[in-house]
Amino acid sequence: MIFSTIAFGAAALLLFRGINHGILSDYREMSIHSRYGHGTLFKKGYHGTETKENAWKGWFKNADEILPHLTQSGLLQDSFPRLGLSGLIGNGTVSLSGLGMGVKGVREAAFFDRLKIIEGHPLDGSRGNIFIGKGLAQALNVKLGQSLSFLTTTVDGSVNMMSFVLVGVFETGVKAVDDVSFKVELEDAQVLLDTQAIESVAVALKPGVEWEDLKASLWEKNDVEFFSFEELDQINYVNGVRWLKGQSRIFELIILVIILLGIFNAVTVSVAERCYEFSVARANGEKKVDILRLLFTEMSLLGAGSAICGVILVVMVSRTFLANGIAMPPAPGMTLGSQITVSYFPNDILTITALCLITLFISAVLGVVRVLHVPIAKGVQLS
Repeated sequence: MIFSTIAFGAAALLLFRGINHGILSDYREMSIHSRYGHGTLFKKGYHGTETKENAWKGWFKNADEILPHLTQSGLLQDSFPRLGLSGLIGNGTVSLSGLGMGVKGVREAAFFDRLKIIEGHPLDGSRGNIFIGKGLAQALNVKLGQSLSFLTTTVDGSVNMMSFVLVGVFETGVKAVDDVSFKVELEDAQVLLDTQAIESVAVALKPGVEWEDLKASLWEKNDVEFFSFEELDQINYVNGVRWLKGQSRIFELIILVIILLGIFNAVTVSVAERCYEFSVARANGEKKVDILRLLFTEMSLLGAGSAICGVILVVMVSRTFLANGIAMPPAPGMTLGSQITVSYFPNDILTITALCLITLFISAVLGVVRVLHVPIAKGVQLS
């Protein structure tokens, strides 16, 4: 009874943590691989002033001002120069406000693979194409191959317009973004704004490289500011993670209390049932401390063995029944569901095993203290 209580309890707690880690990991990957990369570099003092007059003066004059330094760092998988656009996008009948971005289509399509393509295809490097958000496409009521015009102002205040052919519709999962956003090739955006400058550079780090490593490698570039994707995605990612962690702590506490009460009850009952055994041992000259030592050794082996069995059970379940992940509905503030995988870490296994052992020891001590206070003569009569 004790063995099964600990094994299934440890398995339930580890599985819950594994699912929670999977959700948080999916949230992180969604933010990185759909919009921001691992972070973005801006000219110092520019971020937060995008809507101010003459904000373009805070852009990089051209890609060569920053990209060679990024390449030399050796820490990047890729880099993505970008140029923001704002203006009116229309289909000839309806015009709406749009927030676009000039990008290197082919390079971005390879890394930003969590961007769900509703129809068509991403930008492929061809000039004159446009890739728009799902909400914006629905509002404009446009179809693939249809022409769209975009009206904006250049950096010197002149009005400029360009026509594009719709090649694809995407969904980021964030409705506020999908309702206004679109992408065009960087060269087209530069023609629209009459500039060779770029506004920012999103970056993809190599596996194992941390954001702080990149900042340290470019410390001499004191005219550049670094913003990680967490800093840029405060509303959706950071707040979402905080909400999920807060909720998981509550449920984990409830599960933990139930499991620990189960272990406590099973152990105290088991020890009480062995009153006769301990009384006989005392009658044969065994000291109370020897009985306690024996019980602790027994509980250590039992706790560790059952916890390990629980861990093995979770590993087997996650690699068989849950091998393809768990389909989850959209998270708060999102419109796309996800397929999460169960992921657990060594510290989770150690923490859960330690909790089981501590509960076992406390339960055993409380139980055996009561039993050892029973007179020997009375104890041997309880057979």
